[in-house]
Amino acid sequence: MSDVIFLEKTPGYAQPIDDDAKRIFDSFKIGQKFEVIPWKERNYGFLKKYFALINLVVYRNRNWKSAHYLIKLIQMDIGSVEIGRDYEGKIREFPESISFRSMSEPKFTKLFSRTVDHMLAHLDILLPGMSEAEFNIQVERILQFV
Repeated sequence: MSDVIFLEKTPGYAQPIDDDAKRIFDSFKIGQKFEVIPWKERNYGFLKKYFALINLVVYRNRNWKSAHYLIKLIQMDIGSVEIGRDYEGKIREFPESISFRSMSEPKFTKLFSRTVDHMLAHLDILLPGMSEAEFNIQVERILQFV
């Protein structure tokens, strides 16, 4: 279950933006409180496509249990990182945030493209037995239908 759902403001209230968000939202108890963090709209559908791409691996390869973890590993490999200091003052690389309020649409589009290239280069590890042609078909389906 995702730890993030998206709501859309309509006159007088907010409603879940898709079926997954509705299912999660409907599971909340009456009176339950939750955090809302507003952000400037970016292509929500593209974020869904990105997670569909990552979940292609997570759902087919038992070695990868979490989409969020795999995203961070890929980001480290492709250099989608921020440089900062850790608690001991050592300079480290940290995966960039892909949240709506942190990453611009052009930068996110570049991340998607570089992730596809990275996954293709490491197909034997991420999706053993999947051919390059089948992977490309899956990517095209994700881009067209999600």
